[in-house]
Amino acid sequence: MIKSFFYIAFLIVFTFSCGTAKEVAKEESIETRKANQKHISLFHEGVRQKLKGNTDGAIEKFEACLAIKQDDDAVYFALSELEYTRKNYNLSAEYIKKAYEIDPNNSRYIQDVAYQYYEKKDYENASLYFSKLVEIDPHKVEWVYGYAQTLVQNGEYKKAIETLDQMESLIGKNAQLSVEKYHLYRKLKKPELALNELDEGRKVFPDDAQLIGTMVDYYIENNEEDEAVEMLENLVRVSPENHSAQLALADFYFAKKQEELGFQHLKLAFQSESMELDDKMKIVIDLSGEKEVVDENAFDLAKEMVILYPEEAKAHSIYADFLLQKGEEDEALKEYKKAIEFDDAQFPIWNQVLMMEYKAGDFEALYKDSKECLTLFPSISSVYLLNGVSANRIKKYEDAIDVLSSGKELVMKDPRLKAEFYGQLGDSYFGLNEIKLAKESYQKAMNLDPGSGLLVNNYAFQVAKSEVNIDQAKK
Repeated sequence: MIKSFFYIAFLIVFTFSCGTAKEVAKEESIETRKANQKHISLFHEGVRQKLKGNTDGAIEKFEACLAIKQDDDAVYFALSELEYTRKNYNLSAEYIKKAYEIDPNNSRYIQDVAYQYYEKKDYENASLYFSKLVEIDPHKVEWVYGYAQTLVQNGEYKKAIETLDQMESLIGKNAQLSVEKYHLYRKLKKPELALNELDEGRKVFPDDAQLIGTMVDYYIENNEEDEAVEMLENLVRVSPENHSAQLALADFYFAKKQEELGFQHLKLAFQSESMELDDKMKIVIDLSGEKEVVDENAFDLAKEMVILYPEEAKAHSIYADFLLQKGEEDEALKEYKKAIEFDDAQFPIWNQVLMMEYKAGDFEALYKDSKECLTLFPSISSVYLLNGVSANRIKKYEDAIDVLSSGKELVMKDPRLKAEFYGQLGDSYFGLNEIKLAKESYQKAMNLDPGSGLLVNNYAFQVAKSEVNIDQAKK
């Protein structure tokens, strides 16, 4: 009976113990399942937030995924992409490496690791991963080219050429690849093979500007002038907008004293939009130099700039300078005014306009333009004087008094200039028949500049005109 009791007791304990183990296993299974479900739910929510463009929200969900499960390569990959968009490149690189460690056979991960290293200029590691990609798929052009570029950066030129040859076997002859291989052969100090690479490229692409331009460089470097000129002529034929080639040809022809051909190519260079306006201006100025007589070719180029840049103040200004030098003052004034229209911040141009209007006796225009100039340059005394002079000439005497009174206060250490202001004030007061103030102003002017015959003559004229004291005027 006792034996039977122990047997029964054993069975009961065993049964209960088994039941407890099964319950624990069952509970663990439920917890794991719940965790997996939560992980999947968070992952899908992260994907949804990413598609919506909510980067921060997506990162939050994927990081929550990692708190549950640390070996999900897809989560690390997603985080890598998101951190890259936030320009957190180091963190992005860490995440993609984690993804690669979990699944080292995933070509997408290998590719991203390769590009991350390349962007960080770690070409040795980049080359290692690109080589893995090429092993996976030797027909994928993007990977083959990437591998070739890492080899170039690592100085493995011979191997890089072989890899570019492999790429050409996939896509056929390519002008850019021919140029790249040319430069690699040059680095290997194999000029004949380099030139041959360009020749082979031109058999397929006879009018490719890059190939022709590279041949030009080769011939110039090797002092083969005739061949260089021939290639330059080919280059401007297929790429007439190439201003560098046009300028190079112009230089060659000028050196040979063939000036007509030189200017022909110089003008074609000027017509190219790729050439900066400042560079064109420099050439025009260099051509004109210090010559007293206008260089007609330089003049034509200056005129060409106005046609090409109708809204550029610099173009109108330099063309105006040439017109003025040729004595075509009316046309020059129009061009200076055009320059101001497009850039009113250049006082030298304003000054030129005002002085030309003064010289031409166009006081209506001078009054209007000097008044506008004062709003832009309120601290330049000469503009106040010119505005006062023009106001007097068109009998706006009160306006003249206002502007001249303000302007003379700006003159500190130039007694002659101040004398001019007082002289003009005298004219203003004579115009208003305020004789006492007029005399006082002229007296101050002559005290400041006693040797000015012009002031004395003007004073005499005003006194005589006003018939105040003819004897004094004669004196």
